Amino acid sequence: MPYKDKEKNKACMRAYYENNKEAILKKQKEVRTPEKKRETHLKGKYGITLKQYHEMHKSQDDCCKICNNKTDKLVVDHCHTTGEIRGLLCSTCNSAIGLLKEDPRVMNNAIEYLKSTSS
Repeated sequence: MPYKDKEKNKACMRAYYENNKEAILKKQKEVRTPEKKRETHLKGKYGITLKQYHEMHKSQDDCCKICNNKTDKLVVDHCHTTGEIRGLLCSTCNSAIGLLKEDPRVMNNAIEYLKSTSS
């Protein structure tokens, strides 16, 4: 329970930190590892573990589901309405879907446009 006196609170927090400095710094270092950050991001945003992400990556043969380019840096593609994960994409294909507002009609219009202007 915090003290009403701010100075007393600060003194208590300083004392706690000094008595537990090694454990606090160790915990902070553990949380800051890139793998731990990735795990936290995947769990918080998509509800999947790093192991599940790696399994998806492997099941797609390390390839983007749209362009089929092989890469070790695939991002999770999900429906912004339902939150459902659709698969893993390269960042270019994921951005393209987002820029076209995830709208199949707009994407088909883009395809037709490209077909009509190609030689």
